[in-house]
Amino acid sequence: MSKADLKPNRFENRGLRWIAGVQQKYTAQTMNEIPLQWQYFVPTIPKIPARIGNFTAYGVVFGLNDPQGFGYLSGVEVSDVSGLPGEFTSIEIPALRYAIFPHEGHVMGLKDTVSAIVRDWFPASDCKPARQGTPAVEILERYGDGFDPQTGMGDMEIWVPIKA
Repeated sequence: MSKADLKPNRFENRGLRWIAGVQQKYTAQTMNEIPLQWQYFVPTIPKIPARIGNFTAYGVVFGLNDPQGFGYLSGVEVSDVSGLPGEFTSIEIPALRYAIFPHEGHVMGLKDTVSAIVRDWFPASDCKPARQGTPAVEILERYGDGFDPQTGMGDMEIWVPIKA
């Protein structure tokens, strides 16, 4: 994605919500293992109670400034976390405003889109990142109903929390 093409296709306010799924910690050296987390997680989606929607899934990135590594949760939105089986964890995402960027191409290129947002779009925009919540959610990868996990293509967005 070129710097000139990088722009959000919309801005959106979202209220508080919960994402439930599986979580791991990664470093720059181990982040290429994230697809293995998804391979484990996708078949477990039907086990998650109180799921909202059919397939829409999220990759939640948090704690990027942690010297021990950042957190990554593969999950789905849920209406209640009280009945989650022990293999799952959840994260509360506070009410936030988002800049939403479409991602064209293969899922493996998401890190390039995220890098371009951080490196090019933020400095050129009037927006500042919002790091709210505990842990602070920094990036949401949204995989919509049109995403095909077999091909790694279709219906992907990067949601970046911004200060309102």
